[in-house]
Amino acid sequence: MSFQLTGEWDLNDPDYLKKDMPGRVSDDDPRCGLASLQKFQGEDLNSRARAKYQQEQLREWSRLQQEDQRRAQQHQQAADQLFNVKQIELDQRAIELQRAEEQSRRDINKSVKHFNDALVS
Repeated sequence: MSFQLTGEWDLNDPDYLKKDMPGRVSDDDPRCGLASLQKFQGEDLNSRARAKYQQEQLREWSRLQQEDQRRAQQHQQAADQLFNVKQIELDQRAIELQRAEEQSRRDINKSVKHFNDALVS
């Protein structure tokens, strides 16, 4: 005599509870009668939908955060570029002033030399 075990009565199946349907799927579950319609503390029938929504929300937050970081980097690069341009401009102005000061000293020295030459003669 041979028995063929079906999935319904298979006692050797370690995944039986994983494959089995939960006791209640929703408030409108036709398997439940009036006496069995109750909600247990900690029961979350919308856990999959909530988890999916949370993942989408996390993805959106991450995208927004990356966008903010990218914008901040662009602003920082623009500020750095403006600083560098201004620094170059100030350096050039300082060089021009130094050259003008050197030229003034040469002119003063030349005038003093001419004055001294005029006094000697």
